[in-house]
This record gives sequence, structure tokens and C-alpha cells, in this order.
Amino acid sequence: MTNPREALFSRIRNALQRGELSTNEKEALDERMRRPAIHSQPKWESPNLDRFVDRLVAAEATVASIDRVHTLPETITQYMQQHKLPSELIMADDAELRQLSWKGITTYCGLNDGRHPVSLTPAYCGIAETGTLVLLSSASSPTTLNFLSDHHIVLLPKQHIVRYIEDVWKRLRNEPQALPRTVNFITGPSRTADIEQTIQLGAHGPRHLHVILLNDGI
Repeated sequence: MTNPREALFSRIRNALQRGELSTNEKEALDERMRRPAIHSQPKWESPNLDRFVDRLVAAEATVASIDRVHTLPETITQYMQQHKLPSELIMADDAELRQLSWKGITTYCGLNDGRHPVSLTPAYCGIAETGTLVLLSSASSPTTLNFLSDHHIVLLPKQHIVRYIEDVWKRLRNEPQALPRTVNFITGPSRTADIEQTIQLGAHGPRHLHVILLNDGI
């Protein structure tokens, strides 16, 4: 049976008036997909964690670090108090997060309709090269959590920081499950300079991005 990718390529070849791929050409294409070419990459000497934090801060995000996940609610409470935010949080429906003691914070799970000022999501990984977060959509972590709150808090285990953007796709290809419907690459708070070339935060998403680095995994 022809799979969707082959059907798409077949329509393109027909439109270009090209014949079907030979067996050798198909094998060569599959090999290219398995081993994509990697071009020039930047070099740096500092550890990936240091580079990631430097790039993240340069993009105007804020960073905190915790040793154990059970201290996450306390850290978020401190952040809420610092920014004079209400003690309520919409978060990913993650088993590890739900079992934490959220004393003093009202938590919700599900789609974000924009009425919650603070959201919390776990990150799939971080990219040291650019200080970028990678977030995957799922039924338990809908993409609306990433963009519709004014303050987006992201939990990232330190061991999930990769060196380059290409490493993200390599890691995703090795996952047993299929690729998610959406993969978001987020570098700092939302911003635009479309209006008189002046940077405006929060144009297309959160005005504040706060990353909590976790030492013990989740």
C-alpha cells in the first residue's frame, strides 16, 4: 500500500513530468532521510548548560534552578509573589506535576482559553546553541498553554539540554511514538518590532518566559 509520503512525492513527480523512482533511488532517498546532512555549526567552549542559560537570558527570559521537583510549587509561589500575580495556575495534565503539593495555588488542567495569567508546561528539551525551548503538543499538554498566558513557566530537566538544533530532530526520530502534531521552538518572550521598529513584548504570546531548570529529572 502506498503511504502518504510516497503518494505526495508521486503527485509532485507527475506534475513535473518525471517518472517513478527506481528501487535504488528510493533506497538512496530513505538513507538521506535516516542520515540527514549536517552543515556548519557554531563552536563554543563552555558547557552546554552555561551556553543555554546565557542565550536564554540574552533573549530576555528569566531562569531559576531547583534540585528536586517537589520544590517546584514553592518556586512558582515565589515567582507569583514577585510579579504580584493571583495564586492560580493552568498546567499540563502531567502525572508528575499533579501529584505535587500545590498548597496555596489553585491549579487547572486542560485547554487555555486566555483567562489564566500563568501557565506551566514541561519542555521536551532545550537547545544550547540558541537558548531555545522545544515543546511538544499532546492531549495532556495542548499548545494553547504555551501562548495564551501572560506568564509562561517552563520546567526543563538539565539533562535534556542538547547542543544543536539538529540534535532535537535526531532525538525525536529515536522516540518510539510518532512525531507530535506540533513542535514549538520558543526563544524568549513573544516580541515584535513591526510597529515603528520598536520592540514590543507579548505581541503574539507571553510577555514573560520563566524557565525552571531541574537537576533530578521528571
